[in-house]
Amino acid sequence: MLYGLMDYIVNEFFEVSNLMSQLLETGFPLVEVGGSNNEIGFQHGEKCAALIREHLNILFQGLQQKGISRNDALRFSTRCVNFGARYAPHLVEELNGIAEGAGVGKEEIYVLNIGLPNNAGGWRAFSGCTTFYVSGNRTSDGSVIITQNVDNPRASRTVKRGIVLHIMPKNGPEILAFCRAGNLYVHGINSAGMVRLGNELTSLLDRDFETPSSFVCRRMLEQTTVEDAVDVIREARRGGSQANIVAENSDRVAQVEWCPDSLAVIEPHENVPNRGYFFNTNHFLHPDMRKYEGRFGERLVNSTKRLDRIRDLFFEWDGTGEKMSVETAKRFLSDHVNSPDSICSHFLAEKERKAETVACVIAQPTKKIIHVGRENPCKSEFQTYALT
Repeated sequence: MLYGLMDYIVNEFFEVSNLMSQLLETGFPLVEVGGSNNEIGFQHGEKCAALIREHLNILFQGLQQKGISRNDALRFSTRCVNFGARYAPHLVEELNGIAEGAGVGKEEIYVLNIGLPNNAGGWRAFSGCTTFYVSGNRTSDGSVIITQNVDNPRASRTVKRGIVLHIMPKNGPEILAFCRAGNLYVHGINSAGMVRLGNELTSLLDRDFETPSSFVCRRMLEQTTVEDAVDVIREARRGGSQANIVAENSDRVAQVEWCPDSLAVIEPHENVPNRGYFFNTNHFLHPDMRKYEGRFGERLVNSTKRLDRIRDLFFEWDGTGEKMSVETAKRFLSDHVNSPDSICSHFLAEKERKAETVACVIAQPTKKIIHVGRENPCKSEFQTYALT
């Protein structure tokens, strides 16, 4: 029995050591999981246990600083997951598997995936991401390009716990995506060529106790068509708001903006007429959705500046007649004009900028690959991951 225990400890040590050594490199560690949802979760939790525990420690420290007790956070997240269970019970099984594999309480994993109440001044107060899409007839190799700069509060140090997760389920398409260790919420692609990338929005209708956005976004990446992805959004009793770019292998793409009681789809030609590209930041663009906008003051200024700048970059590029390449996309994502309200966002203590770009994802659905950059794209060495 002693030898068995020692073997387990040694294996666990080398598993964690190997994962942490990858974190010291330029990219994120690749974590491969498969089987039933509970098995997928268990493998995720077991392989990322050290990162998940660190994630939880930082999270609960932040909650304490905001005056939110651990018990209150556990109760809030469990109530939200109960809504998620009615919508996607298989994802609750996966969360429970993550908890078991990581050796932590399932309610703690729920907190990790739900966030804070809207009135708690949580990550929603500072989230700010920039995304854009370019159709295959405007790219250098004929492959659709869809991108996202992932911006998060500096205090959460997301980049320290980021992984590229390769999910191989018993049923449904494989998923290859960037996420934080322990999370369902993913940015990536599936083996059917379906892409889901997106930005957090806030609306006047946002509610605390509804289906968590993490459940909705993950289910979108389990689909094979844009229409199916839109349908799973409609099915959810939504509590938050988002703008998602979804695309499929056939070059079909759409931007879906949603809030608790409304949803609208923007086709590429409606965003930038007949030019084969479009973009979004963190406020509503569809005319029918603007009345729900919940981002005001500096937060709206920040989002508007980034949207104006990405529009300027595209208009300048459009005038050259050049084809878009992955390298050009990286250059757009590395832009610092209007800093600290720039597309590539850096933490600037003297300007009280509380968020920064912690990762970047560039997806090419027709090739079924993603390029993932660690930290700011202006200094990142992108790693390429493929579904074969």
